[in-house]
Amino acid sequence: MGVQRRIWLLFFLLPVATGLAYSNSAFDLDGPQIHVNVTRGAVVLPIAEVPNLQPEDQIWLRPELLPGQSIRYLMIVAFLRGPTNPPPVKWFTKAETWNKSVLNKGIRVTVPQGAEHVLLLLAPETGGGFSTVRAAVESEPGVFVRAAVDLNQASLDRSRVETFLSAVRQIAATDPARLEARSKLLARSLNVKIDTACFDKPVEEQPTCLTKNRTGLVLGNGNTQSTVAALTSGTTSDLFNQISSSPAAGGGMYSPYVGAIVDVVHLLGGMHTADYQYIPALSLENQDLIRLKLNSPPSFRKPKSVLVMGMPAVQAVQFPLLHAVNAEQVYCLQSPKLVLPVEGAPLVFSSSYAREMKLQIVRKTGEPVELTVTPDAERGGYVLDASTENATNLALLEPGPEVNGSGQLQGALQGFWGFDALHGPAFHLQRARATRWTPVTEHGNVLSADVLIVGGKDTFDVRSNVAACAQQVTIEDAQQKALPVTWKRVKPDTLQVQVSMEDATPGPMTMAVQQYGVDKPDTTQLRAYAEAATLEGFVLHSGDTSAVLQGTLLDQVTGAELQGIHLVPSGLTHKGKVDVLQLAIPVAAEKSVVQKTAKKSAGNAAAETAKLAALQPDSAMTLHVTLKDGRVLDLPIVIQSARPRVALISKTVQRVPPTEPSSVPSAAQTSMEMFNRDDLPQNGRLSFFLKSVVPPSFSRTESIEVAAVDGSFSTMLSVTNGALTLQDAQTVLADLYPAKSFGSSAFGALQFRPVDLNGLVGDWQPLANLVRLPTLQQVRCPMEAGQLCTLSGDDLFLLDAVASDPQFHHAISVPIGFAGSELRVPRPEGAELYIKLRDDPKAVNVIALPVVPELP
Repeated sequence: MGVQRRIWLLFFLLPVATGLAYSNSAFDLDGPQIHVNVTRGAVVLPIAEVPNLQPEDQIWLRPELLPGQSIRYLMIVAFLRGPTNPPPVKWFTKAETWNKSVLNKGIRVTVPQGAEHVLLLLAPETGGGFSTVRAAVESEPGVFVRAAVDLNQASLDRSRVETFLSAVRQIAATDPARLEARSKLLARSLNVKIDTACFDKPVEEQPTCLTKNRTGLVLGNGNTQSTVAALTSGTTSDLFNQISSSPAAGGGMYSPYVGAIVDVVHLLGGMHTADYQYIPALSLENQDLIRLKLNSPPSFRKPKSVLVMGMPAVQAVQFPLLHAVNAEQVYCLQSPKLVLPVEGAPLVFSSSYAREMKLQIVRKTGEPVELTVTPDAERGGYVLDASTENATNLALLEPGPEVNGSGQLQGALQGFWGFDALHGPAFHLQRARATRWTPVTEHGNVLSADVLIVGGKDTFDVRSNVAACAQQVTIEDAQQKALPVTWKRVKPDTLQVQVSMEDATPGPMTMAVQQYGVDKPDTTQLRAYAEAATLEGFVLHSGDTSAVLQGTLLDQVTGAELQGIHLVPSGLTHKGKVDVLQLAIPVAAEKSVVQKTAKKSAGNAAAETAKLAALQPDSAMTLHVTLKDGRVLDLPIVIQSARPRVALISKTVQRVPPTEPSSVPSAAQTSMEMFNRDDLPQNGRLSFFLKSVVPPSFSRTESIEVAAVDGSFSTMLSVTNGALTLQDAQTVLADLYPAKSFGSSAFGALQFRPVDLNGLVGDWQPLANLVRLPTLQQVRCPMEAGQLCTLSGDDLFLLDAVASDPQFHHAISVPIGFAGSELRVPRPEGAELYIKLRDDPKAVNVIALPVVPELP
């Protein structure tokens, strides 16, 4: 069949093959069973342990028919060369499965020199069946080469899928809480793609989600793909690959596993004759038994179905690309949870190709010690067998350090890949033994005596050459009370320990590290201290009544004394690693820790405040700081220059008239009486007089900052920008236009403070309450008394409520989100309505509007 005909046939069969792949790609129909083993030299292996064949290998096959089997199958073994080179006649061997000798003893065939592939065909008996099948293979060798490759690959992929599904079901039944973590390790081991969105579902729905699309699980296996690429290169195979990855053929929705099956169905679908049609079969291997799985029921009427099964390719061994997940990690041999994580070779976990695997460790004497290991896809690597032999061999490693005195051992995975020796990745290993643990700081220095501080959480590292074998870390204080401890390994030789010292007692402490397989824990002596706070700075401006202390561990401060003035903490904040502690005069009766004298509250607080404010700038003195444990720390300080301070004399609110006349009264033109004198309309002007207190005269370089209390907006008023006008040396007039300075969306409480040329700021003082006003035009009322009227205007959402009386007994509330230009309101008594603004809902304002009759 020429290439053009094959392409035409492929497209002709595409809908049929696609439907087949969609509906039956699971290959869940049981087919015949065959026992197979392979002999190479003196070694005999079951087929499940044979990843590749070589010339001169002897293959033994024995069919196992089901009881009552009525169909006679002709078993044909065909050796193939390349896709363009038909095999010779002598490369075909037939066996009659109904023959008792074949059923009991089987047949034995030898892989000939020059063969590259092996295909097993089971054909229902017909006259001339063998010659018909042989002629089909001889006429189209490329089709059967491709079938052999893809069926073998698909069978291997199927084994990965089944391994994954079986493990997920087992985890879901026994330990559903760990399904997510274990499924991700399974996916890494078997190189399958899982839908991570499944883990967002309830726990009971996760297993179904993970297993619902078994054909979409398999990703490419680099080892298998490289083999397929080498054997199926060319224009025609490119076309097949493109079609098998198209949406119509399941590409994107399914895996290379399905792509391979779709290709095989396409190819074999064109090989039917009047007597035979060819259908693919996947092989599930268990030791020497092959169970065939079909995706469509075979036909026993003409054209009868010939089952086509691929076997391992005849080629040089291709070792798995097995490597350690983390080549730098160190593992403890005595840990019962020991896993040597590996990846890159999913067939190690889903097949029996890797056999007799050992962890080989070479002692310093040069003698190897072997520990039996088994692959565990669920745990993501190889695990040590809990066997007596392993325990005996592990005991041989008990003498001192094996590598450079570090306590580390070097081990590597060794075994066989089929008939060939397999050399796997190497691992760094440790064995537990009594040792010394050295506490160190985060910089690697030996832990100093003042690092463990009572009152908080302390983190430090401990170093040992057997850190990988740590099982548990505990710490007891001087009263033998166990403290809460968390720990983790951060380096091969280092543990990071965090201990809660909140309830610890200062004094000697004992840290115990329990190792796997060691009877007694290793102990290390530590010491806990109630460390004194460090004082780094003190800021008190002349004239201020509070001060700021800076340092570390200032939560231990209970009070301070300055020139006989007692201060207490009033607030602690943190700026990075620095503590900032506010100190103020106590407002209630309190006993001084240092002087042991009682302080009176009311009168004395005022006297103490006056004394603190009277301290002169540049005065040097000593601050005495008292800690919780009674210790007193001294800090030399200098009183800073006074901060600027001003006093508000008066303020006036004015409406700003519109720049252009309007026939309709605006909010500025409408007569509105605002009862809250602190309310400042947004389109108004606030003029306020300030008197300079410190310094005595107002400098032309001094500014006034006006800002929202919540800090959302601010502006600077200065002589330079024309917002400040000096009345005399001490008094200044400030003009504020909110709409110009803050914009149309600003509202809320305003505050002000002075700012001198050096950026030194005074205390905030309240100034006004910025409110936005709607534009109210008129009120239309119906002729009938008792009915509501209509208030018209713009920005009515700025109203909170409208009433006809100042007590708001007859009121209408404006809902949130109101966007209309008319609002139903109570009928006014005369021309006045009472309103509450949304920006100041507590204040009642009165407004006079034109009242016109409402036309019917």
